[in-house]
Amino acid sequence: MALRYINFDPELNPDGSVRLISTSRQSADGPTIELRDPSDSHRFHFDTQVVKNAKHPKEKVRGKLIYEKKGKTDPLFPSEESKPISKNDIRKGDTLEIELKSGEIRRLYEGLGRMYRLAGDVEDIPSGAATYIEVDSAVRSLLGLLREDPSATRMLADNDTFDLVKELVRLLTQGTSHEQLSEILNGLESDNLASLSTGLSLEILQRAANEIRENFSNTSEEYWQAEILEKYPWIISQLFSTPCTLFHSKAFVGGASIEHHGGNVVDFIYQNELTKNLALVEIKKPSANLLGGAYRNHCYSLSPHLSGAVNQVLSYRHSLMTKLAQLKMDSPRKDFEAFNPQCIVIIGSTSEFDRYGVDKRGDAVATFENFRNALNGVTVITFDELLKKVEDLISILSGDVR
Repeated sequence: MALRYINFDPELNPDGSVRLISTSRQSADGPTIELRDPSDSHRFHFDTQVVKNAKHPKEKVRGKLIYEKKGKTDPLFPSEESKPISKNDIRKGDTLEIELKSGEIRRLYEGLGRMYRLAGDVEDIPSGAATYIEVDSAVRSLLGLLREDPSATRMLADNDTFDLVKELVRLLTQGTSHEQLSEILNGLESDNLASLSTGLSLEILQRAANEIRENFSNTSEEYWQAEILEKYPWIISQLFSTPCTLFHSKAFVGGASIEHHGGNVVDFIYQNELTKNLALVEIKKPSANLLGGAYRNHCYSLSPHLSGAVNQVLSYRHSLMTKLAQLKMDSPRKDFEAFNPQCIVIIGSTSEFDRYGVDKRGDAVATFENFRNALNGVTVITFDELLKKVEDLISILSGDVR
């Protein structure tokens, strides 16, 4: 689980912190989400609560929507001196309508999003009061590694660097703000920061390599798309000769917009960071065959998996290019282009060629290499080749280059 919130010293109260106060072993009151700035005469807010929901574990947040008014000379609001009206008081024929303006909807959406992120990281309802602070993605990676696998400290080069990590965690758990942490990091020696950065990078690379290696037998395309390549999008970035980052996953290249249903679904779209040109990536599975049966004269036919994947991604490219104007018009994001987009197909494994035996393995390899090297604008790479690229990065960072 990616750690977003951490518990820290309750005596501190930095900006952005969230305080929970337990009401039972199963629930704790959270902060109030102000939907409208309160005044002397009215209040409109949503009172949150975090709960343990055994039946629906993902549904951990509930609350009360409260709108009330009082006279300017009244000392108390109605909820402070009497039982408020609730939906239980509505009888047959009655209607209870509470309109939320766009700004109020936005405040509620952002507040509930924060509460759901927090609830996802609260394994047990705290006893008494507890205060949490949200940490950024870099700190989440560090804390997540150390929380999930204490042995991950092997990534640290020496005792000095390990002491640095412990100090960073201590500062964060005591409520150090991002500005204060930045000042502290600026004062550290560059060698220590470089050692920490390299150690973290190596650990993440190694985890990605292990997950790929250990799941080669997994025959689910959805697993490889969502659990590996969407989790580690930088792996695919290594396949491009230009600086590219993930633009969208499960994108619709022939429908109403990039983000919405209604057309061909490509697994990943990457984008050149500088030119904004897109590239299409189609994912199959390691077990997909690359070749079919023997054809003639030491040649083999292509498998339906390989030829189908290539034609599929070419069809996606055609849809994207012919419908680009409409896609840009209907999509919130306008900063993308489609200048003869590069296509990548990730499929199969070169270990397949071993099944042909010593005498015919060379013919099988030649068939595959001749085919993929003759393709124009489509790059075919196998999963074990993808793994080898990650392993090469590990070797470079670890200094174990042979």
